[in-house]
Amino acid sequence: MKANNTITFIISKNYGAPLSMSAKVGRVYLFLGLGGVLLAAMVVMSLLYIVTHSRVQGVQEENRRLKKERDALQERLMSSNHEAFEGRQSAYIAALLKPRGDEDAALGRPGDDEEESYEPPIRVASYTAKVTNSHVQVDFRMVNKARDWKKYHGGFVLVVFENDDKEPATYAPSPTASLNEEGFPQTYKSGVHLGIFQSAATLRRRTKRPENGDYFNNVTLYLFSLRGGLLLRERFPLEKSLFEGKGTTVKTYHLS
Repeated sequence: MKANNTITFIISKNYGAPLSMSAKVGRVYLFLGLGGVLLAAMVVMSLLYIVTHSRVQGVQEENRRLKKERDALQERLMSSNHEAFEGRQSAYIAALLKPRGDEDAALGRPGDDEEESYEPPIRVASYTAKVTNSHVQVDFRMVNKARDWKKYHGGFVLVVFENDDKEPATYAPSPTASLNEEGFPQTYKSGVHLGIFQSAATLRRRTKRPENGDYFNNVTLYLFSLRGGLLLRERFPLEKSLFEGKGTTVKTYHLS
């Protein structure tokens, strides 16, 4: 091996023989070059981190702020829908109790304008509760009561299984959705889409059966319009006996 083609590293000690290592010049230059590239890359990445760290933190903080504002707006929207629905129901009851004109009194019915203004277009005619060893299922028979059925443009349905015998009450939404402390949905678009139907349709929802002897004593159905307005909110009882024992139990409830 030619002397000018190698580089020899010698490490001398105060005692014993010195340590030496020889390598080709090209290989030494290659290792030095790779080390320099690696060091330069680390320096560049460090500089980029220093430059962008504060900006990334600012973006993350802005995202957290926007998320809080979005959640607050959604909660206010759902609360407004809740209050508006309660107002429509109260107004409808008040309209029914208000003295009517001679013609309406003779016919024994509220005025046509009052009916169209306050009666929800979609109602539940009956529902069937089915409890198995693994899940709880409810089938709702939905009917369209609107005189012009095309006025219903579809909406979002969300069903909440409830146990208000417990303290605090427990809720199981179907499909999965965020609820407030009273079990009211926070986002209407979490529901399943219920399309336009002329006379009747069946809606089926299910959830996991509670464990350790727990049960549901109510199920509440929420129907929101495509824009988030609350069209229907009805609570239906579930008998505790459905959850007693093993096997499958089924009961159908017909509503007036």
